[in-house]
Amino acid sequence: ISTLDQGRGVVYTTDKGVSWTMGSGIERTFKYNDINFLGGKVYLSGDGAVFLASGNDLTQKWDLRLEQIERETRCVASTSSGTIMVGTYTSDIEYNVLFVSSDKGKTWNSRKFPGYSPRSIEIVSDSIVYIADLHVIYKTDITCKTIDSIANYIGFISDFKVAPNGTFFICSRFSILS
Repeated sequence: ISTLDQGRGVVYTTDKGVSWTMGSGIERTFKYNDINFLGGKVYLSGDGAVFLASGNDLTQKWDLRLEQIERETRCVASTSSGTIMVGTYTSDIEYNVLFVSSDKGKTWNSRKFPGYSPRSIEIVSDSIVYIADLHVIYKTDITCKTIDSIANYIGFISDFKVAPNGTFFICSRFSILS
């Protein structure tokens, strides 16, 4: 299965790439920017802060688990245990929100994000989460009840990753820093 770079929906193959089919239900409705695989199912997130889950068969009806049309999805992270975090953006900074689910997107809690829209989320354990906006890295736990600023960066943060040894790698517009 693959999301489309241009247009809306997904394409998938059930015969090892010999033929490809467009999704035919709700999975064809939105522009997706992230895809995750967990427990034999496919999870999609995309514009409109939408989150979908497939069944065990991609050709069957998909389950719409989150839809916030006035928002754009900026970043998504998940754990193998089924915790999912979706960072969203609106043009009004007061309404930038993180959506958090501990049951593979069946139910959601929303948390106001304290800065500009979240650009990257890194879940480093079942209890530690780092989230970056354009200039700040925040630390929280998996529930996001409190979100604390831990580092400011003068440039722009495009993305970041945390290595197993705890080293941060920050991607700016023109370089990678550690």
